[in-house]
Parts: sequence; C-alpha cells; structure tokens
Amino acid sequence: MTSRISFSEVKQATKGQWQNILPLCGINSSYLTSKHGPCPVCNGKDRFRFDNKDGNGTFFCNNCGAGDGFKLLGLHLNKSIKETFEIVATHLGDQNFNNKQPVYVSPKISTMQAKEKLQKTWDSAIPISPGDPAHQYLTQTRRILLDRIPKSLRFHRKLSYYEGSAYINSFPAMLAVVADLSNKPITIHRTYLTDDGKKAPVSNPKKLMSSVENSINGAGIRLYKPTTILGISEGIETALACHVATKYPVWSAISANGMANLEIPDSVIDIIIFADNDKKGAGQTHAKKLEDRMLTAGKRVKLLIPPEEGSDWLDFLIKQGELNG
Repeated sequence: MTSRISFSEVKQATKGQWQNILPLCGINSSYLTSKHGPCPVCNGKDRFRFDNKDGNGTFFCNNCGAGDGFKLLGLHLNKSIKETFEIVATHLGDQNFNNKQPVYVSPKISTMQAKEKLQKTWDSAIPISPGDPAHQYLTQTRRILLDRIPKSLRFHRKLSYYEGSAYINSFPAMLAVVADLSNKPITIHRTYLTDDGKKAPVSNPKKLMSSVENSINGAGIRLYKPTTILGISEGIETALACHVATKYPVWSAISANGMANLEIPDSVIDIIIFADNDKKGAGQTHAKKLEDRMLTAGKRVKLLIPPEEGSDWLDFLIKQGELNG
C-alpha cells in the first residue's frame, strides 16, 4: 500500500504534523515540548528536548543523540528507517497523497475517552475457546499447545481496523490486557486475524489502543501470575511458548523497548529473560538493559538467547518439538 509513495512525499506530508503523529504512535505529547525533560526512549530524567525545527519533529537527547521525527519514532519503536517510514505513511493515509489534500491525523483522545473505549472493547470480547480464530492462531498457526488460555487474553469476533483515520475493514482479533506494576489495566494489545486463524492481511496486524496513562513504559501483558520466579519475553506468542516449555509464569513485554523498561514485582526473586536473537542486536541489547537493572535491584537473573540469528524462543522451541509433541 505504502510502496507507491516516495519518502520525499511522506517527509513533506509530515512537516508540521509530528506533534500529532508521535502521540498516535505511542510517544505521549507531554514529551513534545521545547523544555528539557525525560526522554521517551532512554528514560533519562532531564536530557531530552523536542525543538521541532521547521516542523520536522527534531529532538536532542544527551544519550540518544539528535535527529528528526522519523529517527525519534524509530528509536522509540525499535524499528528500522524503512519500517518507520511505512508506519508513518500508514498513519497519514494513502488518500492524502493520491488527491493531494491536506494531511489529517486524528487527535489524541482524552483519558476518559480512552478508558471508555478500552472497557467497551474488552466487554465486547469473549474468552478464547477451541475452534475460534484466536485459538486457531495460537494452537495451529503458531503451534503452541496450551492446556488453558490466560484470562488476560480474549477473542473479539469483529473488531474495526483503521489505518490513520481511514476505516479499512473489520476482522476477528485476539485482545490482551496491558497492565502497570499495580496490575491496573492501561491499554489493550490487538492482534488482527483472519477467520481461519492467520494474521489479517493489513500493514500492522498488531496494534496498541490509546492508553489511559501518559506512557506505557514499565507495563506488560501479565499472562500468568508470578511466584518468586518470572519469565519475560517480548511477544505474547513467545511468552506462551516459553511457559509451555518451562512451566514458569511468563509475561510479555510487547517489544524490545518494553522489555528494557518492564517493572517487576518486588516479590519476584528469580527472573528468566527469554531474549530474541535479532540480527541487528536490538533484542539482545534491551534484554541486557533489563538484566542489568534487575541485578542492581538484587534479583537473580538468567539471560537466555536462542542460538540461531534472527530467531526467538518460539522459533527454537518449535524446531526442537517442545510445543507440538
């Protein structure tokens, strides 16, 4: 969809729009001021400034360096320049380039609106059950044989999918509650699916809804109740696979950046980090950040990385036959 659009067209369309685009992609507007303050990427407390020169989303951080809105978003999402370009182009919407109309980006909704929308979405979903698309996705497409489905996951029969402000279609979806350290739900992670349990044919089948908090830093998907032991992985599917293989309670941190910032209950003593073996090292780097932080907090930590480059623990466990008998 976005391949028809050149980078120069997208860059021109984003001019003056970054204070709308960045909140839509997870960077709260509280970071987007000209005053020194905390960094949305590295969490430094007084090292970041969003100066937005010439409307290009420019920033400076004593730790992360300087750049434009594309670089800032790429660092925040842990995405390549190409992936960031695709995400931004999707949020802007193809129609804006085809008919050369002014770019429209939906404004960030209020906390109350976000809370009401989250509750409505969750209440309209049902527990995952054998045969539905979410169950097929987990057990057949991703090949994870689960004895039971965590209550933090649900199935939505028909959930609307938007790209920017444009409605595309409605799809079945797997929902997951994202909660903070106090276990308060702050947003919902959505995995859009087909009727036969595959990922939906859209540019971003996995999305987060607007949060009721300024940031989701520190939050995660609490799939299983921790004991004194807790496993951590990036994706939901990898977390479920690691639970099946080890019987440990495992949480999903959602992303590499989420893993680096995940907050762990004081009651947890032993932490197993199931890192991704990314080709560019992002998964390993952010997992190491979590390891260092937890060791400093007095936890016992094991950092595990699958042997094959470009793989995660779900890939490894499938190859080893640990998930499907």
